[in-house]
Amino acid sequence: MRRGLVASGASDATVRLWQIVGPNAGACICVFEGHREDVTWVAFDTTASLLASCSWGNETLLWCAGDHPLSSPLTVLRGHKSTVAAADFPFQDNGRGGGGAARVLTCSFDHTVKTWDTTSGRCVSTLTDHTDDVCCLQTLISRPRLIVTGSQDCTLRVYDAERSTCLATVACGHMVDRIDTCSVAW
Repeated sequence: MRRGLVASGASDATVRLWQIVGPNAGACICVFEGHREDVTWVAFDTTASLLASCSWGNETLLWCAGDHPLSSPLTVLRGHKSTVAAADFPFQDNGRGGGGAARVLTCSFDHTVKTWDTTSGRCVSTLTDHTDDVCCLQTLISRPRLIVTGSQDCTLRVYDAERSTCLATVACGHMVDRIDTCSVAW
């Protein structure tokens, strides 16, 4: 696993990979180009070998961010009908050993949350419970198959991402733009 990396996404439609510790601290390691519109979110898998970037262009790009980053995307995930707001990696076993993400989750202003296979780029499930923009999602660290989503429909939802089922809905009384989770006993 590579350590001391930060990914940044910008309105110039690029993603940059930065080294922030060690002798090359402050160095831009790679510029990822492939988005057509502003980048809205970036997220590493737990090994920091795979990076997801989301955009106003209704797509998520997956990048090799490991020891030898590639400046062109490995996979382009298309299927959302509006801005992709965020992404997270809930499943960390790719079946080939060594960890890595077999799935990535995305949420969108099209009111959906999608689960994607990171190898094939195929959408494996779509959650349609929200009735307005889904602005954020996060995997529960203590239970990596559970995710929380936040929406402009004033709800938080807890999903079993593996089974594509909603386990709980919280009417929170405000339009949710950001969330953060802590350890949750479920």
